[in-house]
Amino acid sequence: MVYLLILMLVILSAVGLWLNPEWIIARLRDTSPEVLYSVDITDRIIALTIDDGPDSTTTPQILDILKQYKVRVTFFLISDHIHENEALVSRMAAEGHELGNHMTKNQPSIRLSTESFEDDLLQADQILSNYGMVKWFRPGSGWYNQGMLNTASKHGYRCALGSVYPFDPQSSSD
Repeated sequence: MVYLLILMLVILSAVGLWLNPEWIIARLRDTSPEVLYSVDITDRIIALTIDDGPDSTTTPQILDILKQYKVRVTFFLISDHIHENEALVSRMAAEGHELGNHMTKNQPSIRLSTESFEDDLLQADQILSNYGMVKWFRPGSGWYNQGMLNTASKHGYRCALGSVYPFDPQSSSD
């Protein structure tokens, strides 16, 4: 009976997160005020971020659409994806997009030791800073701990997550 109750709570929590994650985001915002999830404003605007690039197939298409509609976004880039895509990153910066640090690999950053996290953050920073100032980081998989936040802050970074998630890891870019 206890296992059934626990299973029901897990299912209800998962459904609640899927349908409306704002309650958990509000809780996280309260416990980690140094992490940016959203900003209260009166204007009707959004801050759009795009993760895990650059990609030689989809990034040019995204940049073309953004240019057509005169929209600027923040690209959270994985530095291992930049090799052979340097022209795309230069184009992002030249067209006024902000670059963010999404580490070196597409992996959960929270699984890294403090030292490995710092090394990874700085390795990505060394590559990204060639294209302009980078002040935001987003941990892989979106999970963080206080040690990661302290390390990022020590190097001039602030953590940015978000308040709307399209569940893009389940979507193919094809």
